Amino acid sequence: ENSRVIVVEFSSKDPNLAAQVPEAIAAAYLATQQAAKLQTDTSATDWLEPVIKDLSDKVKQAESEVASYRAENDILDGQNNSALATQQLSELSTELTRVKAVKAQSEARAQSVRALLDSGASIDSVPEILASGLMQRLREQQVTLKSEIADLSITLLDNHPRIKGLRSQLADLDGQLRSEAAKILKSFETEAGTASLREQELIANLNGLKAESSRVGDEEVGLRALEREATAQRDLLESYLTRYREAASRKERNYQVPDAR
Repeated sequence: ENSRVIVVEFSSKDPNLAAQVPEAIAAAYLATQQAAKLQTDTSATDWLEPVIKDLSDKVKQAESEVASYRAENDILDGQNNSALATQQLSELSTELTRVKAVKAQSEARAQSVRALLDSGASIDSVPEILASGLMQRLREQQVTLKSEIADLSITLLDNHPRIKGLRSQLADLDGQLRSEAAKILKSFETEAGTASLREQELIANLNGLKAESSRVGDEEVGLRALEREATAQRDLLESYLTRYREAASRKERNYQVPDAR
């Protein structure tokens, strides 16, 4: 009483029979438990088979509805499960920011070079001009000529033909330097103009995508509801399939552990 122990007794004058009968009763008890478990698994698989088939049909239907809804409302997938229009909007915004920065930088460089040329000031302070190979060679020639003029000025007067010739060469070099600076200015202006055109194009595309993204955002509400339904059906199907496989595996292997020993 108040235990989980079952005592089986059998009396016989034959000691072998006295041992065999209780053992046979215990074996039959365990076999009955095993058979009951096997019957349970058999019933489970028999019940799960039509349920799984029905769920499979529902999953296919739900996924088909998701695909149809996407096609009807022109909702294309981008990366990270985001709508393509939303992804493109983000990419265009990033590109627009970059183009605006390029435009501003080019305009600032052009303005700086233009101001130096208009004022007649030295153009050596502009990094892009200093980086030009031709400008560097012209500057080297300019320094050499100035040095020669300085050396000759010690012994010759300013109106000496030699000094006049060197000054003429120096003036020619100055003209070449300013001409090259004007070309660099033109390249900055062209770069700024190209960036400006690209900026206008991006803004137009961005405005179009904003409207498209807004429309897709509204349509995605219905899409997400369909996707949740499809996911729920799929998860339920997976859980039933797991139970079915476990029950079928135990039944096929005839492997049942009785709840007794």
